[in-house]
Amino acid sequence: RNHRDVINIDMSKLARCLEFSSKDETRLQLNGIAINGGYLVATDGHTLQRFELIKKLEHDYIMPSSSLKILLKLLKGYKLTGLVTLELNEQWATVENSQFTFSMRLIQREFPRWQNIIPVSFMNEIELIGWSNILESLSLFKTDKRYSCTLEASEGVVTLTPKGFPNDKFILGKSDSDFKIGFNFDYLVRAANKQDAFSIKFNNELAPCEINEAIIMPL
Repeated sequence: RNHRDVINIDMSKLARCLEFSSKDETRLQLNGIAINGGYLVATDGHTLQRFELIKKLEHDYIMPSSSLKILLKLLKGYKLTGLVTLELNEQWATVENSQFTFSMRLIQREFPRWQNIIPVSFMNEIELIGWSNILESLSLFKTDKRYSCTLEASEGVVTLTPKGFPNDKFILGKSDSDFKIGFNFDYLVRAANKQDAFSIKFNNELAPCEINEAIIMPL
């Protein structure tokens, strides 16, 4: 039976989720942004971003990243900001306004059960500061896509150490407890979202962490 859903979504949240969608063409269901379980969500299998929607739709959808990039360019070109109204059915998502009509064919796959990796609660939360000041320095240590780093707290001080450079430590904050967690550096940059200060929530060195509402898997 045909159905129709209409929902308003913040353009900035669409753009933010696009950063987390997969670039792997063999994983079609991850090559987009899902409207799933009352959330706008995107994941590449290692990082995940989700935003709660203003209402939960009866049906779930996956909008392709390639089409959403075109849509956002159109909206920007016509200087349209704020909320974008999407009309959805089994096969298509359509945006129609006084400037243009744009339709995208939905991805006909089942989105993974992403809720299973979201921790119910976090035992630890620390504030990282001065992030923007070290980005340029850290880029000098980046040699390939597998670039990683270690976030560690010892004797009350939180430091970040690039892999392969144990003598180069960057101070990022303070912590009452000791810990040591490995990260892909690009994942941290994506989650930090150009903010100079942000909090990181975690349970242990193996469990998913949360940074700026984004879920990051440690190494």
